[in-house]
Amino acid sequence: MNLRAARCHVGEVDELEVFMVMFDEGPDREDSSVAFQISLFDDGQDEELGMDTYCLMLGGGVCTYGGILAVSLNQQVLTFTLSQDAQQELGITGITVDVTAVTDQWQDIRSGLIRVLSQPGETPDIRLS
Repeated sequence: MNLRAARCHVGEVDELEVFMVMFDEGPDREDSSVAFQISLFDDGQDEELGMDTYCLMLGGGVCTYGGILAVSLNQQVLTFTLSQDAQQELGITGITVDVTAVTDQWQDIRSGLIRVLSQPGETPDIRLS
């Protein structure tokens, strides 16, 4: 999946009770989006269901919990490497996001991705210098 981000949201979404980093290609292309989110509140049921980590959601509504092996930034393109299970669940082999249009938000994007992805037992290799 390749996105050219026109918009980015980093922050809490109170009505969903999550912290989210989301990229999309613009208001007319919201189906072309990717979101990374974590719950703001611990729920004992989440652990029982295997949902006690970050959620990766694509614009069509398909999602998976965990599954990112690595994320890196190279020449304003974020590359997310996915596990085999995540690839099968999402129906894609990986994710690239061109962040050229949202570089003014880079520090928020970087800290937001680190917050979302740094979960016990699920932390990918993060290279966002």
